[in-house]
This record gives sequence, C-alpha cells and structure tokens, in this order.
Amino acid sequence: MGGVYSYFFPPTPVRIILLGLRSGGKTTILYQFKLNEVVSNIPTIGFNVELIEYKNYALTMWDMGACDKLRPMWKHHFKGTDAVIFVVDSSVPRKDIEEARDEMEDVLATENLENVKVLIMANKQDLPNALSVEDITEELHLNRPGGCMKDRTWNVIGTNAIIGEGIYEGLDWILTVVQKDI
Repeated sequence: MGGVYSYFFPPTPVRIILLGLRSGGKTTILYQFKLNEVVSNIPTIGFNVELIEYKNYALTMWDMGACDKLRPMWKHHFKGTDAVIFVVDSSVPRKDIEEARDEMEDVLATENLENVKVLIMANKQDLPNALSVEDITEELHLNRPGGCMKDRTWNVIGTNAIIGEGIYEGLDWILTVVQKDI
C-alpha cells in the first residue's frame, strides 16, 4: 500500500542547510534526524549530506563544516535552499555568541538565501550555564529593526541534541512554514 501511495503522492523535497560555529552540535542533530541516535563524531571537514524521509517529505540535509577555512565555501551550497538551521551552542561565553551572530548575519546576507526560513537551535540547553532561548534571541539581535531577520520567517527553539529534545519540534516548524511556499 505504501508504494502505491508514494507513487501518487511522492514526498515533497525540502533542502535544509545546518550552519553554525564549530562544536555547536550540527552533526549530532543531523544524525539524530537520520538515525535517531547519537553517533561519535569528529569535527566535520567539508560537509555531511543525508537524505531523510520524514512524514511526507524528502529532506536533503547538509551539515557544513565550520572551521574558519571552510566557511567561505558555504555559499557554494546555498542555491535551492528552503531553510537554514543555524545551531548555536548556548553554553559558550557571550563573546562566542557575538561571533555566531556576526557569522549568521554574513550568511543571511548572501545571495540565494534572501527568502529562506531560518530556525535557530539554541543547543546544549541541558548544560548549567546555558543561555535561555530569550537570552540567545537578545544576544543574536534577532528582534532589532533592520537586522538580518527583517522580512524573514524565523524562530528560535531550545534543544538538547544528545537526547533529541526540541529538534523535531524545530523540524516540524520548518516544514510548516516551508509548505506555505511550495
């Protein structure tokens, strides 16, 4: 029965890029979506890409390596992107949040990302020194008039990638807002 259904109602393709600074949890999030488990990983050199079937969607998810030398290469993968998940390590010092803000602002000003939906995952919420979703929103200047989120559909959600907390709620939000444009 599933084969007949998928023949007449094929999954909707959605392209999502996972971005953020190093050690934020991007790869952990990708493989929670793909395998529903934590995999041991090392810093991503280049990128990881996975096709994930979720609900009636065929998600192509790109996890982009975040070392300084790789970030200029990100823009070559932006064309056709429906949504960006920008992962922020909520437990880092505020100066590192500023670096994340600067990187996010630069990325979102890039051609081919003008109309993408943006989900910020405030990851590592389980750690005792983690900034709240409200603090992350403030530190990233998301509500500032004329900022990088002006005229964009965006959301911030707290996550704990190790146990998968919040990540599916974030993915469901993305699919809801992307569906309106399909």
